[in-house]
Amino acid sequence: MANTYTEYCNHAGDVIGWHEDLGNGAKRNILMAGDNRLTIEIKRRIADGDETLTILPPIPPVRDYVFNRVDGPDKYPKIGDQFDVIWKQIKQMKEDGVTMTSEADVMLDQIALTKSNNPKP
Repeated sequence: MANTYTEYCNHAGDVIGWHEDLGNGAKRNILMAGDNRLTIEIKRRIADGDETLTILPPIPPVRDYVFNRVDGPDKYPKIGDQFDVIWKQIKQMKEDGVTMTSEADVMLDQIALTKSNNPKP
């Protein structure tokens, strides 16, 4: 039985299992740590040097994308800081005479009330 699997990694880059291409873009994930029949069979075939089994190297993990946007030195500002800037801009636009949607107007009033009831220390 010939099969081709691609190793896959966690965000730290550790190989934790295999992807099996089932065709039409569908994939099946098989965890190395699992004790199911398929995991045991793949490990046995690897140990036996089964030449009909092909294990491809892992696709680089998504870690770089996640790290750069969430944890890295150039990460996005905290979501609260982002919203604070957005709502300050909306408030300024309203003060400059830009017509707001009723939803934005209500939200702006709620934010202003929350800020006045809970000033920064």
